[in-house]
Amino acid sequence: MEVHHHSHSERKKWTHYFWEFFMLFLAVTLGFFVENQREHYIEHQREKKYIRSMIEDLKEDTSSFRSAIDINGRACRDLDTLIMLLKRDERHLFAKRIYYLARFTPIADPYLVCQDKTYEQLKNSGSLRLIQKETVLNEISRYYQINKYIESGPTPMQYQNRRDWILSVDLLFDAKTLQEMMRSFGSEKSDIPEDHFALLKTDEKTINTICTRYHFMYSTKKVISLEAKKFIEQATSLIDFLKKEYHFK
Repeated sequence: MEVHHHSHSERKKWTHYFWEFFMLFLAVTLGFFVENQREHYIEHQREKKYIRSMIEDLKEDTSSFRSAIDINGRACRDLDTLIMLLKRDERHLFAKRIYYLARFTPIADPYLVCQDKTYEQLKNSGSLRLIQKETVLNEISRYYQINKYIESGPTPMQYQNRRDWILSVDLLFDAKTLQEMMRSFGSEKSDIPEDHFALLKTDEKTINTICTRYHFMYSTKKVISLEAKKFIEQATSLIDFLKKEYHFK
């Protein structure tokens, strides 16, 4: 009887420990699950915050690209006029206008800029891992390849055009007159006498050299504007894609 009572007591003790272990295991598991869900929620909120910031960057891109197109459009019209005037036999009658177009049109030389501050922040902080969907990450990475193109294409072309222009402008334009123009630059009225505007040479070779410099400047601006239109389409497409993926309005 005593032996039987002892066995019954041991059996109760074993089940008691089992349920204690089971409840502890369940509590730890549930705690881990809840904590994991909480971290997942926090990271998802961070992901959405980054995406919203990236969308703002993309909106800045579309605005800056449109601005570059507008500025280049006006500059191309001025360059077209400049080349036409220089190629006319009576170019001396338009010397003042030629001087102003030749000197100030190159100033209107906007550079394509792709706002990648959010993307760079994601990369540098290792936060790209927050973006769960591979398709989203691929679309974002594909868009920001634009920067590589800008750095290797349009920007060097603009620097080269500016350099070539600086090295050849003295062939045709008087430095004293150019200096007078810059001294009055930004003022409401210029009092430079008309007879100060005279072309140093009128031979066809020199005229053609100068016109060629402005031709390449014109061509670069046209190409950049065409590329900027493509970039606007890409930025707009990515904005729509991200809004749809993240259910943003």
